[in-house]
Amino acid sequence: MHVLTISAAGVLLFSTSMVAVAETSAGTVLRFDSNPRTMTLRSGETIVIPDRLPIYGVTTGDKVIVTWAQNGAQRVALRVTKRVTSNDD
Repeated sequence: MHVLTISAAGVLLFSTSMVAVAETSAGTVLRFDSNPRTMTLRSGETIVIPDRLPIYGVTTGDKVIVTWAQNGAQRVALRVTKRVTSNDD
C-alpha cells in the first residue's frame, strides 16, 4: 500500500511538471502597452512580451505571427514575426 502511494505521487509530480506546449496566434497589432509590456491584437488577444524578447520593426497595424506559451493566466510570447505581405494578398 505504501509503495502504491509513492508511485501515485510520482505520477502526479511528473504530470504537473511537463513543459508547456507552444501555441500560435496570427493577427494585426492593435496596440502596445509599456507597463506591463504587452501587445494586443485586433482579435482582443493580449500577449505579454518579455523584456528579453526583441520586437524591432513591429508597429501598430502590422500583421504578425506570435508563438506563445501559457503561464498561469498570461500568454507569454516566445517569438514575434512580422508577416510580410505582397501585392497579391
